[in-house]
Amino acid sequence: MGFFEENFVAPIIQNGWFNPFNTIAYGAILVIGVVLVYKLLEKLKINIDKKFLLAILPFVVWAPVTRAIRDFVFGTIPADIKSNPLFLTDLSYNLGAVYNQANIHLSSTLPIPGISSLYSSIITWFVTPGSYLITAALATIVLLISYFIQKKKNIPYWKTMFLTGFLILLAAIISLPIKSLYPLVLILPTALGLTAIFFGISYFAKNKPKLKEFFNYQSSSILGAHFLDAAATFWALTAYGFVEQHVVPRLFFGSLGIWSFFILKPVVVLPVLWVFNKEIDNPRMRNFLKVAVIILGLAPGLRDMTTLLLV
Repeated sequence: MGFFEENFVAPIIQNGWFNPFNTIAYGAILVIGVVLVYKLLEKLKINIDKKFLLAILPFVVWAPVTRAIRDFVFGTIPADIKSNPLFLTDLSYNLGAVYNQANIHLSSTLPIPGISSLYSSIITWFVTPGSYLITAALATIVLLISYFIQKKKNIPYWKTMFLTGFLILLAAIISLPIKSLYPLVLILPTALGLTAIFFGISYFAKNKPKLKEFFNYQSSSILGAHFLDAAATFWALTAYGFVEQHVVPRLFFGSLGIWSFFILKPVVVLPVLWVFNKEIDNPRMRNFLKVAVIILGLAPGLRDMTTLLLV
């Protein structure tokens, strides 16, 4: 394989594996996408507030649910197809096999002509960077349509966007072949327990000006999304034998252990939020970056948790 095939094509064939090269490239794509989305919101004069967060929430959940379905579909591809050398080397053959398997699964859960085929196509390409690009494109299109309806019919954009996103999410949830809810017993108490600890710290810090800059209810809420990610990752690796796909966590897990993820989350997230509050005067930009931080924790956490429900 050449450099591109080895570092970018092969990981897609393997259902999404990260190395330093594609991590940097996809990180750059993510940054560019965030900037473009912010510019669009600024042009449309859309406030980055709780209503905006509610509007995009169904899409934030839809993405990891769809990614989990792809993981399931990839795992159910027949052994004779997976053993074919073309499956391991030819991207077209590999994606074709994923599409066929997705269509087989969705034809029973979404037996609506055209819908199952469309969603199968989305699932086929829903591996990084496809998952980023498809989700961003879908959310942006719905946002623009909702904004147009707001202008013409005076219906708040966030209501239309939320309802549309909810219906799309509902179709994905219907397609989930859930086998057990037991992973929730492991993940949710861990994530909620750690979040509660920081809410408790925030309560005692509310009358201490310096301390509450780091520990407050907003930062604890955002940190809760990242504790979901940490808890889902921890139990996926320790109780279910999964392997971490991302480069940076693999480095820390190898030297500090999987428990380090629970420590790294507040060590990284809280100072980042503190910098946002201290250095960014524009409330629109500050809130937008905080929403991005929420998504960076919530999306992978939901993906891992949903994936465990299917095994």
